[in-house]
Amino acid sequence: MITITTNDKEAKKELRRLRGIVNKATDAGLKRALKPTKSILSDATPVEKSILKKGVGLKNLTQKEKTRIGFDKKTRAVKVGFVRKSKAATLRRLEKKITLPALASILSYGSQKHVISAKHKKKLKFGGTFSKSVDHPGTTGSGFLKRAFNKMDSGSLILFYKGLDEYMDKHGYN
Repeated sequence: MITITTNDKEAKKELRRLRGIVNKATDAGLKRALKPTKSILSDATPVEKSILKKGVGLKNLTQKEKTRIGFDKKTRAVKVGFVRKSKAATLRRLEKKITLPALASILSYGSQKHVISAKHKKKLKFGGTFSKSVDHPGTTGSGFLKRAFNKMDSGSLILFYKGLDEYMDKHGYN
C-alpha cells in the first residue's frame, strides 16, 4: 500500500504533472475524433476558397463557453466549426460586420426579407446606389451545415482512442 501525505511536495508535483498529461492526451483524442468532421464541413462549404473554408477549425472551449452551455469547468471540450481567424484583408473587413458562425448560418439556413440601415455613416452603398436604408430581399440557404453534420462518422470513439494513443506514443508514455 502506498500512502501519500499532504506534506509530500514531490508526490503533489507528480500528480499535477500526470493531471496535465491526462488533459493534453484527452484534448488530442478529441481533436483526432473531430478531424473528419472538420474536413467534411470544409468540403461542404459552398464557396471555393472562401473565407469560411479558411475559417474551419478545431478549438478548445474556454471556461466561459463551458459555463454558458452547462459543462463543468473540469470537462475537456473541443468545438468544431468556424473558429479560425484569417489574415486575409477581406476577412478582417467582414469580421467588423459579421462573425464567421453568423455568416455560415446565413449561408446554410438563409435569411428573411429585412431592412438594412446605415448606422455609422449617413448613407450606405448597395448595388451601386447610395441611400439611408435598403430593403434586402432575403436569401435562400444551401443547407450545407446540415449535410456536413449528417455525414459525420459514427466511429468517433475509435478515433478518440487512436488520438489518445498517438499522443501517449509521441510523448513516450506507452
